[in-house]
Amino acid sequence: MIFLKCSQPLSFFYFISFLTLSGFNAVASECGVLQLQSNRSSGIRVKSNKCSELPYISVGTVFELAPQGRLWLKPTAPEHERLSFQMICQNRTEHLIQLEFSNPLSPWLSLAKLKNCSGWVDNKLSCDGNKGQKHGIYCVTAFLKPALSNSEKTQRTSSVKMRTPTQGVGSNLYFDKQKLLAALKPELQLCKQVNEISQDIRVNWIVQMTKVKMFQVIAPEMPNKYGLSECMEAVVTAIPYPLFSRTVSFNSIF
Repeated sequence: MIFLKCSQPLSFFYFISFLTLSGFNAVASECGVLQLQSNRSSGIRVKSNKCSELPYISVGTVFELAPQGRLWLKPTAPEHERLSFQMICQNRTEHLIQLEFSNPLSPWLSLAKLKNCSGWVDNKLSCDGNKGQKHGIYCVTAFLKPALSNSEKTQRTSSVKMRTPTQGVGSNLYFDKQKLLAALKPELQLCKQVNEISQDIRVNWIVQMTKVKMFQVIAPEMPNKYGLSECMEAVVTAIPYPLFSRTVSFNSIF
């Protein structure tokens, strides 16, 4: 996957127009236009959802974010679409906040009940908290594009299909660590953006069998380091790893 950046600030009008042309607009009563990335989201309560079960979310849904809570969403795009749009919103206050996704057009987040919002500029939105906290609500969006060809049958949303040379599985199977890291990179960069961290971050983790047993962000002291680490760990642990016959370590800079 590759991360698409804009060289100039992206106005909200252009942002809406792009999504609409890409097929991401939706009727307000439609169910499942959004998906909650539940293994990436923390401190979230879902209300007024017309869909019968998660992760599917309807327009009109209200999310309650606990203090420091993080919301991670992506639209349910048609299979033929080449772009995947994702959004993270962070509650930076010490109080409960509500985000209502009742706007009939992408990205569906209604600003009517939020305070002193910046509007969408360069794929970022900032609003004050309920008690006037400056930049208490911060959202970032990105378009993610698969870097692998369709013939490889590898699609990255919340998982990556992988094969590995483990005993008893077959000698013709393989695991490509570099493709995994490339697929993770844009979503880990989203974690950096929502925590407003620009410098390179070294991330280490190990996998035993199919589970992440250790995760570590190596970086100098910085604001929001805990939030960054928590967000990145949620991305890394969401991967359905293959059954390794030995401990496998990952060490990369994002």
